[in-house]
Amino acid sequence: MDFQREYENLANAIVEQAVKDYRAAAGNRRIKSEVIRFIRSGWFGILTDINPVALEEKLLAEEKGMELHEYHLAISRQERRRNKSYQGLQQYAVHP
Repeated sequence: MDFQREYENLANAIVEQAVKDYRAAAGNRRIKSEVIRFIRSGWFGILTDINPVALEEKLLAEEKGMELHEYHLAISRQERRRNKSYQGLQQYAVHP
C-alpha cells in the first residue's frame, strides 16, 4: 500500500471539494467565506502546493464572469480610483 499516494489523493479531494462547494454556493455568502477562509489557512498549505492567492483570484474572477486577466485589470482600476480618492482627502487632513 502506498500511503504517500493515498495521502495525496485525499488532500486533492479535500481541495477539489472546497472549490466545488464555492462554485455551487451561488448566493450563499457564508459558504463562500468559509471556503475562502480555508484557502487562506495554513491547513490548505499543508494539503497542497497550489498558490492560495491565485486560486482565490480565479474563483472570484469566475464568480464575476471574467477571465483572470480581466479581473486583474478591474482590481487595478479599482485600486487607482481608491488611491485618487484617498489623495483627494489628504488635503483636508489635520496635521499637528
